[in-house]
Amino acid sequence: MPRVRREPHDSADLLTTLVRNHEKMAELECFKGKIVTTKLEKPLKRQIDIKGQPYIVTITPEGMKLTQKGKRKGHELAWADLASGQAALAVALNASLEEAST
Repeated sequence: MPRVRREPHDSADLLTTLVRNHEKMAELECFKGKIVTTKLEKPLKRQIDIKGQPYIVTITPEGMKLTQKGKRKGHELAWADLASGQAALAVALNASLEEAST
């Protein structure tokens, strides 16, 4: 059942509503100018399309995985490797190996 918003009926209800809204605005005001993030504690999956093919991106606290939809194996990248530059080195190495084999 959809939630029905109740309108204030008298001045006391109106005053209570205004006070609550002011308190909410004050809470939001303290975060103004700050970036508030949520800690990643469990896997987060999203579907994306790459060249017309559906893929699943799974982001975990340890890293990320890109898998073609319906498949089990995919490409994994650990956050530690990305932060240390190892991921960029691996990409460059794979690109040079592909270039040499063609």
